[in-house]
Amino acid sequence: MSVFAALVSFIGSKLAAVFLFMQGSKLAYRMWGLTFIATIYVSCVVLWTTTVLDWWTVITSTQWGMLLGLLFPPVSGTVLASLGVYWTCVIGVRYVSSLTKAAVK
Repeated sequence: MSVFAALVSFIGSKLAAVFLFMQGSKLAYRMWGLTFIATIYVSCVVLWTTTVLDWWTVITSTQWGMLLGLLFPPVSGTVLASLGVYWTCVIGVRYVSSLTKAAVK
């Protein structure tokens, strides 16, 4: 009976190790994806505030620029960064979907 108990214990521990490995790798992939999206967002906001915002102040100093300033308020940098992250995710999902479809065929 002790041999059977040792066998069940061995199999149970190996199944638990495999299960924990699979769950750990899923969590690692999710954390990597979240970090990737956050990096894209921060880089878009930094690009907006360092480069585009200087151009934007010059553009909005004209009469037509004031109209553009009403259409695109100063918060538009974070909005554009959010849109950049969104479209990056859409492109990524389409790419992975095309890879999956190619692998199935």
